[in-house]
Amino acid sequence: MVDLTILERQVLETLLPRDGEVSAILREQVKGTRVSSREMTGVGFFAHLEVSEKAPRVPVHSTLKLGAVKGTADNIKHGFGFLLYLSNGVRNMLEGYAYDEPWPDDVQGLVLTDSGDGKIDF
Repeated sequence: MVDLTILERQVLETLLPRDGEVSAILREQVKGTRVSSREMTGVGFFAHLEVSEKAPRVPVHSTLKLGAVKGTADNIKHGFGFLLYLSNGVRNMLEGYAYDEPWPDDVQGLVLTDSGDGKIDF
């Protein structure tokens, strides 16, 4: 297992609104999250996440997908997006994807924006 990249950590922190019990639990999970494997697809990546056994769990036992973070970078012309997958109350995968262009080896001039309404509903 390896640590989250700076990009992955920033996306996970940006994805979650500051208010609410569920968001607080998911933010707490970041502290104990590591990457068990990372798959580069050419236009993005899949980071398979492992959350510490000691981390709190969201009280839901279904699979959920959150995707309110978009981004721009100096070396990505059309921007990119991210999806966070949760299963059994923990984060289990982060997906990043570029729009209609290859994913760069090094993202430069990163700017992330939360395009959601700031709510997480279950």
